[in-house]
Amino acid sequence: MAPTLQTVGQSEDLLRMAAEVLAKTAEDFLPAVVEQVAATLNAELVVIGEFQASDAEHVRTLALWRDGQLVESVPYPLAEIRHGAFVTVPLVGSKGQDIGIMAALTPFPISDKPQVRAVLQLFAGRVAAELQRTITERELSKSEEHLFQVQRVEAIGRLAGGIAHDFNNLLTAIMGNAELICTATVPATAPHDDAVQILETCRRAGEITQQLLAFGRKSERHSKIGRAHVLTPVTS
Repeated sequence: MAPTLQTVGQSEDLLRMAAEVLAKTAEDFLPAVVEQVAATLNAELVVIGEFQASDAEHVRTLALWRDGQLVESVPYPLAEIRHGAFVTVPLVGSKGQDIGIMAALTPFPISDKPQVRAVLQLFAGRVAAELQRTITERELSKSEEHLFQVQRVEAIGRLAGGIAHDFNNLLTAIMGNAELICTATVPATAPHDDAVQILETCRRAGEITQQLLAFGRKSERHSKIGRAHVLTPVTS
């Protein structure tokens, strides 16, 4: 027979076990929490979930205890967690916003939900801190990846611009000599026609050069915008 929640809530054993769980490292902490809460409350299901902006109907489970064992974390229906049979506590982020939820379901009717909630709240603060750390690290990783992409585009743009400038200098010299040949030769002769063909080819190459220069300038603008985005403070 399960102990009464009032007895459990006041027991020194509960506080001792909570202290042992709270001393766990980050990797082992969340599984230990759901296991300990399940044992304390004789719960058939305990879940720690993160709210997802991309899926408002499910939480991303960080730790899940069901039917006497830890199970693989899967998206869990939020509506089911918020059903009256569950006892829940919010997980509050560093800016005061709800970032997740912690919930327990027992096989027997709960007459004193505040006592059950008190058990969950023993761990909720540290759980919320671990979740906030995970979110912050994830956002930092995204920012670092974005910065890498920005730097890559910036480098390609600089390379394209440098090649375009060098190529344009070569074209200028070639066109100058071709124009001299055109001036010094008789129209409709082979040397004159060859010089005209050179000039036409240089003009087409000049159009490509301008495209490279435009790409370099565009990359530089995008790089500045991207860097500004990276430097924007992470909000979780």
